Parts: sequence; structure tokens; C-alpha cells
Amino acid sequence: MAVDSHNNLFIADTHGNEVDEFHWSCPPHRGCAWIETGSVATEKPAEDVAVDVRGNVFVSESTNEAIQVFRAPLRAGSRALYKITFPDTDTPNGVAVDGAGDLFVAETERILEYHAPVGAGSMPMVLMTNHTGASSDNPDGPYARGFAPSIAVLGDAIFIGMNPRPQDPGEIQMLMPPYIHPLAHLMLPAVGSDVQYLALDAMGTLYVATQYGSGTGKGGVYAFHAPFVGTLSPFAFVPTDDEGATGVAVAGLAQSSRPAPSQTKSLQMPAMSLTGPNPSGALQMPALSLTGPNAPGALQMPALSLTGPNPPGALQMPALSLTGP
Repeated sequence: MAVDSHNNLFIADTHGNEVDEFHWSCPPHRGCAWIETGSVATEKPAEDVAVDVRGNVFVSESTNEAIQVFRAPLRAGSRALYKITFPDTDTPNGVAVDGAGDLFVAETERILEYHAPVGAGSMPMVLMTNHTGASSDNPDGPYARGFAPSIAVLGDAIFIGMNPRPQDPGEIQMLMPPYIHPLAHLMLPAVGSDVQYLALDAMGTLYVATQYGSGTGKGGVYAFHAPFVGTLSPFAFVPTDDEGATGVAVAGLAQSSRPAPSQTKSLQMPAMSLTGPNPSGALQMPALSLTGPNAPGALQMPALSLTGPNPPGALQMPALSLTGP
């Protein structure tokens, strides 16, 4: 599953050999709902889907050992713009695209990166291999079943699900360059939980869709808060039916009933009024720059220095409140 900047939802339909596109619609007096706007057939079962800011839709087909790239909006009969093939593939499963357009691919035993601009002849860089116990070289290793079929990207950080043995809990690892040792271990409390899908929201919260856990629920969606350092436990869990959850996506819907608490009043400044006469340097404020989880440069204010004497009301600033991601 993937959501683009226009709140279009893309779903990889594995059993239907297609990718479906939906749009969030709120007609007057009828309520809001996801409305299917188009679909496109794939050559083989679609395992995962990702979309970049230019509307390129990347669809992984593990049994086809390829990634097909379409252009949104999807329409019946649409043909792929190009296909990325894997001559020495370990089957492409999960796909993710970062803000720069770089494509990340999760195989069973490798994580690959394609630098933008991505095309049919692009060659990947191997970011890491499954050193913790791959089925080909260590069948008794803690993650002998390899990487989970999903990957998420936040800046330089990549999040990788690890498929455990039945007697072990599921885990998501967060790595930064040079992608050798995990900086964070996000642990699932349910033993044997298979990580099916990962998704990040604009505030850096990670959502994990799981299946077939025992103990504290059969399956569902877990949520982890940033910052991601050390060993972490989820702060929330939403259970699903006995089959668990196979996908999760996050959309910043403009007509949601209420904004998430973490997105409200993240920065507030009271009204300011300086009266005078004042001595030189009575008010000084350093430069202000807000970076994340807002985009770098989302808020910038130059250095401010008021010298005097000044008449009353020489400087006034209204209240400032930053709400969005």
C-alpha cells in the first residue's frame, strides 16, 4: 500500500494480478470514502507498490523477478513505462521511494538502492545483506527466514522487518549509513509475529502490520514513536481479525474529524509587544530554524535586534502557532 501527496491510495492486489488506485472523496452531505478511480494489470502477482512525487508507481513482482513502473493516474490498459529486471535477484518483495526519488528494494537476503533518476538500465547498490542468519547459510539463525517483504525509508534511515523463528518475537531494525549495525530494535510483543508491512507518517511514527502472532493478540497494527534509538516497544496496538493485517498506509486527509494530537500546537509563541523608550539592545532574538520532523527549512526567521529609544508599540508580533507536519 502507498499514499501519494494528493491522497491517492495505491494497493497491490496480489491475488488479482493488478494495482488499484483510490481517491479520498468527500461529496456534500454524503460523508467521506475511498473511491476506486482506476487499476492496471500486472504481468505477475504484485507484491508491493510505492509512488514518488512525480507520480511514478513502482510495482514489485517477485515471481517475475522485476519491478514494473507505471505513471499515475492508473487506467485500465495502461502499459508500464519501463521494467527493472534483476539478473541475480533474490526476488524483489518490498519497495519504497524517498523524497529524492531513490528506490529501495527489500529482497529476502539483500537490501538494494537505486539512485534517482531510476530507469530501465539502472544498476542497484547493495546496502546490506542478511548477516543475522539467512536460510542459505544458517538455517538455525534467529532470522533464518530472512527479511520481511516490506521496507520503509525516513531520510537516510531504513526500517527493515525481520521474520523470526516461530518461538521468537518479531522485530524491525532501523539502520543508518553505512548500514552495518542496527541503531534501533523495535520489538513486537507477540511471539512469532510476521512483519507484513511498514509505513511512516509525517511525524516519524512507524506503523507495522503483522500476522499470526500468539500471546498478546493474533495480529494487527503496532505503532512506534520516534526517536528510534536502542530497544523500543510499541506505544499502541490495533488488533484485527484472526488473519492479521497485510498492509498499512498513512494519509494526511484534510477533512479528518480532528488532527492527531502530535500534529497540533507543536510550536507556539505568545503575542509580543515591546514598549519604550528602551536602551540599545533591549530586545534580541537569535535566528530560528525548525527542521524535523517537519521538512528542513519549514520555518525560518532571521535574527532580530531592536535598538532604542523607541516609541510605544515599536515592535509587535502576533501569536504564532505551527500545526502541520
